[in-house]
Amino acid sequence: MSASSVPLNVYLETSIVAAAIIGGSAHSQASRDVCAALSHANSTVYFSRLVRIEVLQILKKYATKDLATPQVREAFRLDQFSRNLIIRQRWLDFGIQQLDVLIRTFYRAYELPIQGQTCQRCMKIMSQHNLDSYDAIHVATAMHNNVRDFVTVDGDFTRVGELKVILVRDPTP
Repeated sequence: MSASSVPLNVYLETSIVAAAIIGGSAHSQASRDVCAALSHANSTVYFSRLVRIEVLQILKKYATKDLATPQVREAFRLDQFSRNLIIRQRWLDFGIQQLDVLIRTFYRAYELPIQGQTCQRCMKIMSQHNLDSYDAIHVATAMHNNVRDFVTVDGDFTRVGELKVILVRDPTP
């Protein structure tokens, strides 16, 4: 993303946030670079409250499906995640702390509630664009708040013509 193409008002979908905070994940470096560019440009960032819930689910998946790097698995003792409450709490707390650190890097960041109108639009968005329910919530939230620049690593959002989807990818080697 060049300095001239950095949007001033942008919606961050869960996938870019998760990629930015989970090192070694797909598109992690590109996501971090985009977030840094948004921060440097003093862009206003919007995201749904749903991001926090989805990040927790992604963190659980990383712990239970052996997706975390060996160093992270060892540091957080993730091999015991399923059996140990303290390890689960520490891992999930760490992830949410990383999310909060990322959010604080932005000049202005707004966590948007899921409103009644958002839920009402979901079925229409799901059927129109063949999206999953949580993805439809992100689209409805962005549209309800008149934020058209939409940053994600999830290619499914490119089907939504009403948004300017900025699809973030690590460079191919």
